[in-house]
Amino acid sequence: MPGDHEPPSCQTDGSLGAYCDADSECGGAGSGHDAALCLLADDGAQVYSFCSRACSDAAPCPEGWACVSVAASGRPTTSQCFPSTARPTGVLPVTR
Repeated sequence: MPGDHEPPSCQTDGSLGAYCDADSECGGAGSGHDAALCLLADDGAQVYSFCSRACSDAAPCPEGWACVSVAASGRPTTSQCFPSTARPTGVLPVTR
């Protein structure tokens, strides 16, 4: 997580695209390949964290989102929905 990362003053609802500080805030009941993760993205103007969700051919991402492979230390590789207009910043799940 970037050293200057500041949580917002509002609470997250854990939905796809919502702000998050940790995977546990993203409402995912799964683990491993089915987990909803808190990821970092860079849209060219800022680096931000957001709640993602697992995706596959059978469970595609909504319009405006791309299904990308996410590999994180100590976790299995999983596919997650990522904003189409942003680029992964190392695709590192946020953990605290």
